[in-house]
Amino acid sequence: MGAIRDKRHLIVPKEPAVEPYRPPKRRVLPRPLPGPEDRLTHAAALRTSLQKAEQEALEQRAALGLTVHGAQPGIYVQFESLPGIDLNVKSLEDRRQRIEVVAVQTVKSGSDGDPVQRATVFIPDGKLKHFFTRFEQYATEQTSKGEPRHKDMVDRIADVRRAALRELWTDAVTAYPREHETIWWEVWLRVHDGHEVERLCEFARVVGLHMGEQRLVFDDRIVVLVRATPEQLSGSIDVLNDVAEVRRAKESAAFFVDMSRQDQLAWAEDFSRRITRPPTDAPAVCILDTGVASGHPLLQPVIDQSGVTSVDPTWGGHDDGGGPGRMGHGTEMAGLAAYGDLTPLLSGSALVRVHHRLESVKILPPRGDNHPNLYGAITAQAVSRAEILAPDRRRVFSLAVTANDQRDRGQPTSWSAAIDALAAGRIFDR
Repeated sequence: MGAIRDKRHLIVPKEPAVEPYRPPKRRVLPRPLPGPEDRLTHAAALRTSLQKAEQEALEQRAALGLTVHGAQPGIYVQFESLPGIDLNVKSLEDRRQRIEVVAVQTVKSGSDGDPVQRATVFIPDGKLKHFFTRFEQYATEQTSKGEPRHKDMVDRIADVRRAALRELWTDAVTAYPREHETIWWEVWLRVHDGHEVERLCEFARVVGLHMGEQRLVFDDRIVVLVRATPEQLSGSIDVLNDVAEVRRAKESAAFFVDMSRQDQLAWAEDFSRRITRPPTDAPAVCILDTGVASGHPLLQPVIDQSGVTSVDPTWGGHDDGGGPGRMGHGTEMAGLAAYGDLTPLLSGSALVRVHHRLESVKILPPRGDNHPNLYGAITAQAVSRAEILAPDRRRVFSLAVTANDQRDRGQPTSWSAAIDALAAGRIFDR
């Protein structure tokens, strides 16, 4: 039995009441479906477009020159509706022939136009006849009511074209990557024979793509992560019959935190090559903490050894953690000050322009703590050290070191008074 939850945020001021259903007074009629002026011409145009899509797909497959074992050849076709009219999506698939609608999108047809619906359909090789037959029957046959056969399917279709990778994109339009941008993709695979992931792995191995290790399995879909550019991944829909849709993967730091040190180093080195160094006279963020590991590949471009010091010269400016429980804290704060959230930067491929530099003044001893009453004076001394080393540099100070107890509970202390005085520009006499 699950835990009892007291949902105090859900307020029901009155007791529920039961009311009988009352049908609307006004009859709501469906919007009439406009037919083409000449259904023979309309059917011929759709047939020609479908033949063109088939030819383009075959040419693209031949140009790629790649075969994946067990993949069922086929093409992805996009059907587009008339403005303001939905497609009859169910009529576009036939599971018995493995013709499947894999993605449906609604987009604006213009700045002020009615929306159009687009359905992307996977059609195995040899099964295009399914649609050619319907187009022919639409043009030449009638039902018992005198309507063209398959009218509700064909009248709604305005255009047919070969679908590219973008047509399988079901995420926000603005999230689609740039042409040469490398991102992590969520690739949704259709489940039909149990070897979908194996085929994608083979494709990734041949093309040189990196795949994530985790899998998310649903009844009819398997979701995997693939790191690629749009150009690299686009070939998958020409040689695989498994891709249903693609999205941008949700970025999480856990992916990088959980990987091996060797893999972390490889990602860090890739990122470091994309960093644009700030100018030497750029403003700085001065970290007052446990020191920094200035040799870190992501800190080297933004920090000079001349800007790394400590309030006690015998401590050194390096980050030795300042004792148990604080290992690497100064270096971590420096990374946060330099780049913010590293997750999208590591997973991206764009240049990273940094507009400020880093400085560091170590205020914690290698072992143990400073005397509590001295923290105000130590902070003031650290500020002076940075200003003496580079008196003309504009800077802000980052102090993320706090007391271990809560006894002051917001009351003024000598430490907070010293920080207030520093902020007001007061000079401390030694």
